[in-house]
Amino acid sequence: MVEISFHTQRWEVEFFADGTILLEKFNSQKIVYGEVALEKWLQKVISDEIISEMEFAKWLKSIAGKP
Repeated sequence: MVEISFHTQRWEVEFFADGTILLEKFNSQKIVYGEVALEKWLQKVISDEIISEMEFAKWLKSIAGKP
């Protein structure tokens, strides 16, 4: 796998033995979360043990307020 990073995007390119190439693009919403959000997230992860990425994204948006 190759990772390519731009200012607002990250690409993951996978090359398979059969010649197939898979490209995944991840776009930034230009939201920057600070130390408080990280601290709250870590507390939640520890207390819940494991949360999914989707749950994390939804939760982080709800606590972040304005970037």
